[in-house]
Amino acid sequence: MLFGSRGNLKPELLAIVAIGLLPQRFRPGIVLHGDMYQPNTGLRGMLERLVLRFADRAIDRYTVQSAAEADIISRHWGIDRRKLNVVYVTYHPNATIKQLASAPRGQHIFAGGDSFRDFEPLVEAARMLPEYQFVIGTKRLEGRTDLPPNMQARVLSPSDYLKYMSTAAAVVVPLKKGLQRSAGQTTYQQSMWLKKLTIVTDALAVREYVEDGVTGLVVDGSPESYVSAIRWAFDPNNASTIVQIGEQAYARVKESADRNTRTQSLLRIVNEVAAERNFT
Repeated sequence: MLFGSRGNLKPELLAIVAIGLLPQRFRPGIVLHGDMYQPNTGLRGMLERLVLRFADRAIDRYTVQSAAEADIISRHWGIDRRKLNVVYVTYHPNATIKQLASAPRGQHIFAGGDSFRDFEPLVEAARMLPEYQFVIGTKRLEGRTDLPPNMQARVLSPSDYLKYMSTAAAVVVPLKKGLQRSAGQTTYQQSMWLKKLTIVTDALAVREYVEDGVTGLVVDGSPESYVSAIRWAFDPNNASTIVQIGEQAYARVKESADRNTRTQSLLRIVNEVAAERNFT
């Protein structure tokens, strides 16, 4: 099993290309594990498809993090759909976040992360909600001088990131729409484990992890959708429902981790490849 998402050059993927040049009887069984790739355009996109086409000769199985990705990946990258296996991301809290689980609820809205985020609609939502405070942990808004006065945005240390998330009244995960890969699972599952009201953009595969109105709120990603969700989060009439959503979100994330579904799925895939290749 090789991790295909390491660094910009993807050394494991390049190694697989070299392995693919060997006669088939000399190739090891390979499962490519990790985030799949957001396609690029132009020359870079052409090179990416060429590299993956050569690598695919030596890859027995791929793991993807959602069913929604599988068909897209097969169609775009030309990968046999039968090679693609869904292995959902599970969240395992560390000691630090466990200590923060009982942190008192504050009055700010928190959002964070860098990869595949779209903060602009949330910035506009903050302008429309001057009575609420927003804390954003990201490098994407560094140097901005046009942010509304009720929004703080800066790079946070890991401990501060968790502190602001654990004390938030609500956590927003503003994902880019139109992606051909899933993103943000660790962030929104972390928030769900903390029993936060988690508001997530309806991007690819989000609904495979977050059930709208049951374990979180799934919104369309417009400024108006964030405004509506945040106002709902602060309405005292919804307090008991928000507690219930938080409990259900925590239970969903914890159950997946306790059952160790991710590890079991990976082991099953490896065993299937070993059986097909007659490895002993």
